[in-house]
Amino acid sequence: MRAHSGEQRAITPIAYEKLRVREEVEDIPRGHKPHATARAQTFKTARRRTRYAACRTVDPDIQREGNMTASTTFTTTERPRVLPQIRAAVFPGDTARLVEIIREYVKWLDMDLSYRGFEDEMQAFEQTYALPSGIFFIADAGEELAGCGGLLRHSDEVAEVKRLYVRPAYRGLALGEKLMAEVIDKAKALGFRKLVLDSVPQTAFAQHLYERLGFRETAPYYAHPVAGTRFLELVL
Repeated sequence: MRAHSGEQRAITPIAYEKLRVREEVEDIPRGHKPHATARAQTFKTARRRTRYAACRTVDPDIQREGNMTASTTFTTTERPRVLPQIRAAVFPGDTARLVEIIREYVKWLDMDLSYRGFEDEMQAFEQTYALPSGIFFIADAGEELAGCGGLLRHSDEVAEVKRLYVRPAYRGLALGEKLMAEVIDKAKALGFRKLVLDSVPQTAFAQHLYERLGFRETAPYYAHPVAGTRFLELVL
């Protein structure tokens, strides 16, 4: 790049790229300079390249998971440094953290789950989700839980998937799929023949995961569901 005399002024990325390309063209020996149209096209390419670099998201997982906002905001949540480990919850050691993340999930849903006996479930959490009644799996990030997913017995042959949730800072790591894989494997090992779940409209992204795993529409298994609730089942 040639040195320029005179007062130094701030230069935009696009202007800098134009100047660089222009000087490269001027350095070409006389008689070998590209046509003016080609130079103009080079400047357009530089402009597009600079604009793309300025606005693209640094995290491809955010785009892949469809977490872009309607206004196409390109800021992203810092990716966690520790890859969470999937394991079965242990009571009472994990009880407080599990109840905390489940309450966070219900707050995110912005729903009153009293019609499903939510508070009674939280009060009797350890009894409800200890075998043979049920089990919970967690994505353990060390200082906090990154996500969770549970299994609740309905009968000798049927169990329900409960409270699958991944905190926003940990999305894009396929934790939801890993948690579901643990739930499905455990259900098979316990001898269940079918898994069922309900999915409200707020969990539309999770519904795509369920469908990829083989879940299909089924009849409602409780009365008076929220409008738009989907009931799904997986034959094991």
